[in-house]
Amino acid sequence: MAEAGGAIYQTGILRNDYGRMLYYAGDERGASAAIEQALATSREMRSPSMEYLCYLAQAEIAMRRGEEETCRVALTYCLQIGRQQGYRNHTWWDADLMAQLYAKALEHEIEVSYVQEQIRCRELVPPVAAESLETWPWKLRIHTFGRFALVRDGKPVKFEGRTQKRALDLLKALVAYGGREVSEQKLCDALWPGTEADDARVSLKITLHRLRGLIGHEAITLRESKLTLDTRICWVDIWGFERAVNRLTATGNALSTDGYARLGDRMLSLYRGSFLGDDEQTFALSTRERLRGKWMQAIAALAGRFQHDGAHDRAIAWYERGIEIEPLAESFYRSLMHAYQTLHRPAEGLGVYQRCKKILLAQLQVSPSPETEKLAQDLRTLGS
Repeated sequence: MAEAGGAIYQTGILRNDYGRMLYYAGDERGASAAIEQALATSREMRSPSMEYLCYLAQAEIAMRRGEEETCRVALTYCLQIGRQQGYRNHTWWDADLMAQLYAKALEHEIEVSYVQEQIRCRELVPPVAAESLETWPWKLRIHTFGRFALVRDGKPVKFEGRTQKRALDLLKALVAYGGREVSEQKLCDALWPGTEADDARVSLKITLHRLRGLIGHEAITLRESKLTLDTRICWVDIWGFERAVNRLTATGNALSTDGYARLGDRMLSLYRGSFLGDDEQTFALSTRERLRGKWMQAIAALAGRFQHDGAHDRAIAWYERGIEIEPLAESFYRSLMHAYQTLHRPAEGLGVYQRCKKILLAQLQVSPSPETEKLAQDLRTLGS
């Protein structure tokens, strides 16, 4: 009807909506054609509002199809227009969908300030995929790698005094035990070992009240004697790290080499040192070792993938990071030697062997394995 009446603008807007409906109906080819036609109309009319909606539709469809690069490009154009025009709303606004698209935008560092402002303005709830995004405008951010720090409403939380320290110990233990549905009994055993059960539970109630006063009452829920950090409010660095590691192991070869590189950079930006630094409480030690093990597995997977794809310089850089974290991991030295062997750089490979031999002898009083010794001999032959 709009087309028959000569209403060009309305025709373009409706054709874009029609394309989205075709996609939901299963006609992906028809959907793409309709949206492209609407996009052409928007350019002819020089209509930023229509162009914005067309790119938004393309980004939505690409995201649902798992086409990461297409989604990134469409979001870049869409959100640039949105920022320039100061858009705060649009037709067929859907909060859950926009939260997912905004999370994608933050992941790719697209119009970050504008996106953060939109999230705050529309009070969007973060999708599960946002757990690894420090740039989502969280009400509370909890940093545990390398140190313990809190940021509430964008401002660092300062804490001092014995009562605050105990409250923060409760938060540390809650995070160490996963932050979700942690039983009161488990926290009592960790923080007040050897104390009568009733006395420990009273101490927990008092400490929880103080902690809520420090970080916000809404940040922690208590249901059926279990404490949970609200994921709509709280960002915890280890959650983002573990999500990234799980994505690495789950994707197999689905990601491109550059995709692996971005995922590795994300993990590297999060893992800034051991869990809770030098805190020696029992709950910290066990979680620290578990996360450290995951980091080592992730490094091995990343470096192995880069080496398989022929990106040897990237592989070398990641093996070196692995050695820096775990100087006694002989497998990393050996993989590094393999990389230099492939690149026909025997001198550097033998240098790695000498480092390995020296550290194993000094720390464990053992020699490298026969496999490592054979690889060293191969490098000597290559260099002769």
